[in-house]
Amino acid sequence: MKKILFVEDDALVTRLYSQKLSDAGFEVLVASDGSMAVDRLLETMPDLVVLDLLMPRLNGVEVLRVMRSHSTLKTIPVVVFSNALLDQLRNAVSALGVEEIMIKSGATPALLIKAIQRILERGKRAVQTAPVEAVKAEAASETGGTKFYSRVQREFFDQVPALAANIRELTRNPITQASSQMEQLESLSRKAGFITQMAGAVSAYRVAQMSAAFEAFLFELRQDATLITDSTRRTIQQTGEFLADFLGRANRADEQTMAPSEILVVDDDRVTGKTLQMALNRASLDCTCISDAAKALEVLRTAAFDAVVLDINLPGMDGTRLCQWMRDLPLHKQTPVIFITSHVEFQPRARAILNSGDELIAKPVMPTELVVKLITQILKARMARRPARS
Repeated sequence: MKKILFVEDDALVTRLYSQKLSDAGFEVLVASDGSMAVDRLLETMPDLVVLDLLMPRLNGVEVLRVMRSHSTLKTIPVVVFSNALLDQLRNAVSALGVEEIMIKSGATPALLIKAIQRILERGKRAVQTAPVEAVKAEAASETGGTKFYSRVQREFFDQVPALAANIRELTRNPITQASSQMEQLESLSRKAGFITQMAGAVSAYRVAQMSAAFEAFLFELRQDATLITDSTRRTIQQTGEFLADFLGRANRADEQTMAPSEILVVDDDRVTGKTLQMALNRASLDCTCISDAAKALEVLRTAAFDAVVLDINLPGMDGTRLCQWMRDLPLHKQTPVIFITSHVEFQPRARAILNSGDELIAKPVMPTELVVKLITQILKARMARRPARS
């Protein structure tokens, strides 16, 4: 019987995967944080390790570094759970050597078991990252309607009221520079990571998309406290409040499918535009980038977008003027708009823009913050068009 060390800090996720791995004929060992994982590795010498990268104490990258530098651990195959938006993290573990990278928001026990069986059979390293759409299709074909997954769904949905209350509590007050801010961010990040993994496992893909983006955003703030600004504090509060509300829709059939989202980014800085486009694409948001305001207006006349990102300081026609023209177009009277402004102008502009119902983000733009804001605004607009059931 092959031994699998499953490294995950949430008890429900661990129980879900451990049971299915045991049913598939594996002996399952567990570790609830990175430090414990290192101890268990040395004690048990498993045949394969399943490792969540966003772990407390020692994160997954640090655990992997220990493994690859240790004479008896360095050849043990590893499968990691990662976040689609955290490229640097995935690149780091790829460089250290892993067999497969699974995106949390689309992972299921059935997919993990297939990956483990494939790795143990071939016995050699060949890093793969399953495409998100392929993951969803396979998950839907293998998990729907079984008693086991019905029970998992019930357990997750039963936790939703407590999860929502906890997220509201953690985001009620702004993140400050106090000594507790990292603890607050870590607690929020762990909640978001749990929701991502469980929502993906029960096919609540819109919830998983929202929480995955929030988890990536919070992780980057934890890595660099200088990124905690008026803009990011507002985004934390706004996203936490919305996620808490949106969790109540996780068991709806219309939240278990993903329609494409079309985003227009208007920014005269082509490098910034390209960076944002890549980040949005990783979050499954299709993106068109235009550097000229007049050209953008022509495109808006004939093409529908789910949201528009506008740099306020565009040459020729600034972003606020472009937005005024856009609101006269039949296709875009209600389209969500997120303005990009300089850090020093954030507070002076915030009141007028936020009172108009549009959103604001400060330069230099954190791509994960923009993704979080876009998904929030798109889902809010969608919910307004399709009210919750009575």
